[in-house]
Amino acid sequence: MKIGIFGGTFDPIHKGHIACALFAKETLNLDLVYFVVAHDPWQKSVAGSQIAPAELRYSMVEAALVNIEGLFPSHVDIDRGGPSYSADTVISISHLHPDSDLYLIVGSDVAKDIGTWHRGEEASKNVKLVVVARKGTEVVMPGPIWDSMLIEDDNLPEISSTECRHFISEGSDISGIVPEEIIPILDANSVYYGNR
Repeated sequence: MKIGIFGGTFDPIHKGHIACALFAKETLNLDLVYFVVAHDPWQKSVAGSQIAPAELRYSMVEAALVNIEGLFPSHVDIDRGGPSYSADTVISISHLHPDSDLYLIVGSDVAKDIGTWHRGEEASKNVKLVVVARKGTEVVMPGPIWDSMLIEDDNLPEISSTECRHFISEGSDISGIVPEEIIPILDANSVYYGNR
């Protein structure tokens, strides 16, 4: 099997995440893509960012993917606890699918920082790195330790979770940028509404 691993904070998940994963799945003919929700995204924690609880972020990912064939939420980083490192994520998924080819999917915004990853060299040994970008975007590809490839598309939406949180805090309509399935979860938990 060909398995995609798309890890992230997903704070919150948005339509850009889904478009990126679907584009990688279709382009590389992947059998499935796991959305691995970070338990403790260590780089964001170090920076002092406020992050929604892991289980709440997972519930939004689960709701967003329920009707999308081939995309599945993964709880492996949350189950492991502690800081979430891609090296551990890759090991966890490889144990679930020991004879599969693994593809670690990242956006171009993440690719430029891969050199700062904790145990990045360890992670690089067991996966092919797939960098997904909009055509025309300046992309910094990772160093030679990675078996990496770039795939580009004109139609990837330009959305960030930071923008989503900002729009939510202002009370703006977010129906065009997040999956409609997560809106009741956002409303029920007053997620990101604190700055309104």
